[in-house]
Amino acid sequence: SFGDASVPNTAIRFASETASTYVTRRPVSFTFALEPARDAGLYMGMPGHAMFLRKDRGVFAHVHPGGSVAMAALALTREAQADPHAMHRMMDAAAPATVSFPYGFPSPGDYRIFVQMKRAGKVETAAFDVTAR
Repeated sequence: SFGDASVPNTAIRFASETASTYVTRRPVSFTFALEPARDAGLYMGMPGHAMFLRKDRGVFAHVHPGGSVAMAALALTREAQADPHAMHRMMDAAAPATVSFPYGFPSPGDYRIFVQMKRAGKVETAAFDVTAR
């Protein structure tokens, strides 16, 4: 447990089957859901964002539902070049109340997963502690 900085678990719950310990270097799909499942909206153009942080701060990963790609690489795509502001127009669109993030822990340790999802115009934040061996 991190113990030093708690984030109250608001309206987001861990929806995937949780393990007491996760195996490093093995991909897992982490699923989270808004409770109750209503009024979900896109947050910065996506159904949610997750941050995986190892307790010693030696690992940090900001993960998107479809995986992550560097913004500079994304800007090179044909769609981004055709309309560089397309994502900005998606900010207030409806979103699913459940979101999954692919992630594989690179090294053993205690991790905190921060998850953010938007409901009725308000960003909800929750934190979940897990261990990787």
